[in-house]
Amino acid sequence: MNQSGKWFRKVKIQRHSIKRDYDPKGYRLSEVFGLGTAFALLLLFFLPTELSSTTRTTIFLVSLCLIYWARMTVFLFFVKSHHYYNKWMTIQNMPNRIILIRHGQSMGNTDDTIYSRVPDNQVELTALGKQQSLAAGVKIRELIGDETVRFFVSPYKRSLQTFEGIIAGGRFDSKRYTMREEPRIREQDWGNFQEYEQIQKCRAERRKFGSFYYRFPHGESGADVYDRVDSFWGSIQREFAFHHCLENFVLVSHGITCRMILMRYFKWTIADFHQLWNLENAQIVILNRDKNGKYCLATTLRRN
Repeated sequence: MNQSGKWFRKVKIQRHSIKRDYDPKGYRLSEVFGLGTAFALLLLFFLPTELSSTTRTTIFLVSLCLIYWARMTVFLFFVKSHHYYNKWMTIQNMPNRIILIRHGQSMGNTDDTIYSRVPDNQVELTALGKQQSLAAGVKIRELIGDETVRFFVSPYKRSLQTFEGIIAGGRFDSKRYTMREEPRIREQDWGNFQEYEQIQKCRAERRKFGSFYYRFPHGESGADVYDRVDSFWGSIQREFAFHHCLENFVLVSHGITCRMILMRYFKWTIADFHQLWNLENAQIVILNRDKNGKYCLATTLRRN
């Protein structure tokens, strides 16, 4: 067999294997339908008839074309049914709502100079921040009741403390929730130990340059945060498609990161992002799922 013949045979085998793997039931039924009809026509072709051989040949060839068309129609019907079933199952697997919450008030929110002494990831909540976390837990529990919930938590200490406060305040049953640390929803990196005067200068430059594009020395830009949030959303969507999710997702994160998550999902522009204010400490944002599997913003956000 020459090279072109081998290539044609390989393409033909791949085409049939794709159909067979995509919808095995539809593939088998279409094959049985096509082969059974072809066999019946062959019997009719060889039976005695008053028609001329040319007429019988023409009818036979037209019949074969109709068989192939009918066979593909049956197959495509099952393919479409399979597609809509998968879409319906994906929607059923999605959580009823996604809840975003910014960490409670931290020591960094009350004292900017702490970042020159304490690593950003080790900054703790204030007493007020702990109270805010407990109150947030009560609100979330009132919202979801006894439904199951999965928490995605930034590994920063203030976020972990907020999560602990939510669990304590809402009195969540340990059998009704799971928790995963998720580094991709951490705070924007402003550098390592931050000199106060240098950071104030950077903040002034960022206001002129635009917070989405401005990169802190030895740190990240807003665009960098967006990139890892985009990766995180990709993982979430794969969970929707291949796993039965819990009834609620709660993301415990940071101000700019929450804005990036909303920007990514709703496909907001950079101008929209710049008009949006950071969430308040321990503020809750709710996204409810509709019947089509889309999430709708149920919380009014503060904008310029």
